[in-house]
Amino acid sequence: MTPHATPAGTETRPPLAMHLSKIIVAPDSFKETLPAVEVADAIAAGVRRACQSIMVDQCPVADGGEGTMHALTRARGGELRSVRVTGAMWNHV
Repeated sequence: MTPHATPAGTETRPPLAMHLSKIIVAPDSFKETLPAVEVADAIAAGVRRACQSIMVDQCPVADGGEGTMHALTRARGGELRSVRVTGAMWNHV
């Protein structure tokens, strides 16, 4: 990386964003506030606003708790469906 001279004669380096071409955003949820999918969307929007040339790859993660279903559905390109099912004793659950 080549340093740049400033008018005062001191050297500075170009901003880090000038050297980045891709950022991976892989957040977990913000418990009881935002699911991981929405956290990833917000971070990605901020990165794109700051530097439009950087490609942002969103990969929300989950630890098996809240948000896991949404993270998996988004990662696999699925859709959520509600269905009525019965348990082992034929009662609706």
